[in-house]
Amino acid sequence: GSSAVAFERFQFDRAKQRAMTKSGSGDLDLVSCTFVSNGFSTAGAGMGVYAGKAVAFSGTGALLVTNCYFAYNYQTNNATGTGGPGAALAVNSGRARVVDSRFFANCLMFVVPQNGNSSATLFNTWPKGSAIYAAGKVCVERCDFRANLCNTRGSEQSGQNGGVVFFASGSSGSAVSNCIFAGNVDRASWNSPLSARTGAIVLELGAKARTVDVFGSTFAYNLADTSAGSAGITVVAGTANVKNCVFTGN
Repeated sequence: GSSAVAFERFQFDRAKQRAMTKSGSGDLDLVSCTFVSNGFSTAGAGMGVYAGKAVAFSGTGALLVTNCYFAYNYQTNNATGTGGPGAALAVNSGRARVVDSRFFANCLMFVVPQNGNSSATLFNTWPKGSAIYAAGKVCVERCDFRANLCNTRGSEQSGQNGGVVFFASGSSGSAVSNCIFAGNVDRASWNSPLSARTGAIVLELGAKARTVDVFGSTFAYNLADTSAGSAGITVVAGTANVKNCVFTGN
């Protein structure tokens, strides 16, 4: 709708598909809210492809997320099909600021003791961005990303999934500032660990002239189970302007 909406100190947990969806021209403010274990039961073919299991934002308005906590939100699809973008937060259009917020263990995976490929029961399958998917302009400031886990699959050319924060076409002009990415994992869930869309930040902006700024941030002990991508910042298409950042143990 066109009206502005604000939530302060709300808790959203165990939503079957999503905790919250906002579209239209109105703005949405989320202040000191908690989003935990949303998207937990969308198993079955075609049921796990929803973008943003905690919050899905679209339209022409603005989203402001301040001092919020996102944990254990995941793409659930029972090993059928592919997961949707953004296990926690999906900004499909419009613009957003995410400030002083924490993203912990989103897209966390549960597997049966098999060989880790498609025959295993993967309760989240191949999303774009275990924490944030951005297809609009998104500024992420002073946020903490830890222990988020994303399944990946595919060849170097066709692998489309992975990353903690995934900047897609439409997100040019976005920025990440003074954030911490620590202990996040991209895990190959297919026989060929060649996905090139891995890392704490992934840029797939569509053209070299489109940019994302990354400054004052720390990337520590992140893991990418691939021979084609990276564990820190992966640029598939676009330009990353990186300044005053620390990379260690990745």
